[in-house]
Amino acid sequence: MVIYYISIAIVLILLSGWGEKYLRKKFSIKKRDGFFYKPVTAFQGLVEWVLLIGFILIFWKAINDPIPYLIGFFVILFGFRSFMEWKHARESRRYILTLFTAVPILLIWIAFYFFRGMI
Repeated sequence: MVIYYISIAIVLILLSGWGEKYLRKKFSIKKRDGFFYKPVTAFQGLVEWVLLIGFILIFWKAINDPIPYLIGFFVILFGFRSFMEWKHARESRRYILTLFTAVPILLIWIAFYFFRGMI
């Protein structure tokens, strides 16, 4: 059963990489400078820190089943990032890639959380 989940995650990660490469080419999106993400505005950085602290507090309380909270955190984080990029840096089209990053995470969450009792 664990191998099934790992194989689903690997397939989704590979498809995500190919999809990101395709979107970069189709929409002429440049790679960003540096390895770490830089917020578009100071407000975005502050909200992301608040989300992270809130997640850590929830994670600390949800020791029994933390995976849904972890995946939910990433979906909310990438959704917020894509909204802020769309609102403040629309011409760079980075929001397309950021939103696309949330899709495989959401699919992995669905596969792990909702279908874990079926296999």
